[in-house]
Amino acid sequence: MLLVASNGWAYSEADLAKLKALNDCGGCDLGVANLTGADLDDADLDDADLHKANLRKANLRGANLTNANFSDAILYKANFRKADLTGANFTGADLGYANLRLAYLGYTNLSDAILYKANFREADLTGSNLTGADLTGANLTDTHLRKANFHKANLSGADLTGADLRGADLHNADLRKTNLSYTDLRGANLTGADLRGADLDEANLRGANLTDANLNRVDFTGVDLCYANLTTNNLKYAKLAGAKFCRT
Repeated sequence: MLLVASNGWAYSEADLAKLKALNDCGGCDLGVANLTGADLDDADLDDADLHKANLRKANLRGANLTNANFSDAILYKANFRKADLTGANFTGADLGYANLRLAYLGYTNLSDAILYKANFREADLTGSNLTGADLTGANLTDTHLRKANFHKANLSGADLTGADLRGADLHNADLRKTNLSYTDLRGANLTGADLRGADLDEANLRGANLTDANLNRVDFTGVDLCYANLTTNNLKYAKLAGAKFCRT
């Protein structure tokens, strides 16, 4: 296992040595440690403090990271495939291009995190907080996002094909040119969201709230809008012919 640590004042040298020897360091103090490129495959780091740590290109595949603190950490291109991140704190962390495919991130805090082009394919983010996060170009296909909070998040150009967004909060989110085809958005809150140029092919928006959303040039052909709230003045050039209505 490769571990390179810088001389710092925040982390515990004893905890770092324990991690290196056992690949097991639950509750350890590793804040501000330099773990660039570290191989932590299947490591046990539940409740560990890794705030402001540098884990650029680190391998954390299958690791137990429940309730770990990664606030303001550098996790660029880190591998979290199949890792358990339940309840972890990633506030302000840089996860650009990170691999989180099939990871479990239920009730994780990703507010204000940089998730540019991160891969969340088939991951579970049920109930997670992504307020203000940058998800530009991220891959969220077939992802579980039920009741996730995307308030003011930037999802422009992201791919959410087939994602489960039932009851998700997307109010004031940037969804320009986002692929929302075959998504389940039943009961989702899209108040004030910007959906210009979004692809909603065969999406289910039954009971969704689109009050004051920007729907200019949006094509709703085949979209289920039963009971959806479309109280908005931003429907210029929107294509509603072919949408499925019952009562709105």
